[in-house]
Amino acid sequence: MSLPILHFDKYGDTGLPILILHGLFGSGRNWTSIAKALSSSYQIFTVDARNHGRSFHHPEHSISAMTQDLVRLLEFLKINQCVLIGHSMGGLTSMRFTLLYPEKVLGLVVVDIAPRPYFISYEAEFSALSVDLSPYHSRKEIDMALSQIIPRSDIRQFLQTNIERGEDGHFYWRLNVEALKKAPNRADPELPTHLVVTKKVVFFRSLHEDFITEKDIPLIYHFFPRAEIIDFHEGNHWLHITEQEKFLQETRRYLLQI
Repeated sequence: MSLPILHFDKYGDTGLPILILHGLFGSGRNWTSIAKALSSSYQIFTVDARNHGRSFHHPEHSISAMTQDLVRLLEFLKINQCVLIGHSMGGLTSMRFTLLYPEKVLGLVVVDIAPRPYFISYEAEFSALSVDLSPYHSRKEIDMALSQIIPRSDIRQFLQTNIERGEDGHFYWRLNVEALKKAPNRADPELPTHLVVTKKVVFFRSLHEDFITEKDIPLIYHFFPRAEIIDFHEGNHWLHITEQEKFLQETRRYLLQI
């Protein structure tokens, strides 16, 4: 049986098609403001990855599987070539897709992630996502409960973008938490080292995080020898939110070069 098509929202009707792939625990909804800002010149598709947002749930959660989900989505949309913007987990997916199907990618923006496996437990995040939300009557109550597990308000607020309220009035998590927990390595296997993409791509790096380190720079140039690495000095891992003005400025500048 074939898998369902990923959920997406579309903004704009003309220009190059751009697909935005969010990170772990995120959804396409986190990118609405970026999509709207770019939609006057481009067709923007904000995509929910499997086990996230309004896309289907599945026991397998891997970068390889998500790459094939993207193949099916582009076939469904009848898009032969596109630009990819990928953040974190979505960046890993977009890099793998670009290396495997370079003829389908006109441009690539990778947001705060390097082309390597990541071994991150996300213990606190999964503890928070394991909290039963049904007894709570308001989002304020939920936030107070989660603050005992995750003191950082920005991470807490990010996770809470995955909370929905059912028809019965009870809150619940939209994420397929169990599938994400069981993923042996949320970054998947290493990229095939013999593949190289010579088109110009851009990497956005937060200097307040360690997702792209100095040791990663040679690896980036190995796979993408014409890569441009742009440092963001103020924002955290969610650069599209915390440094949105610069994010849009640099993204537009890059898109005009395609």
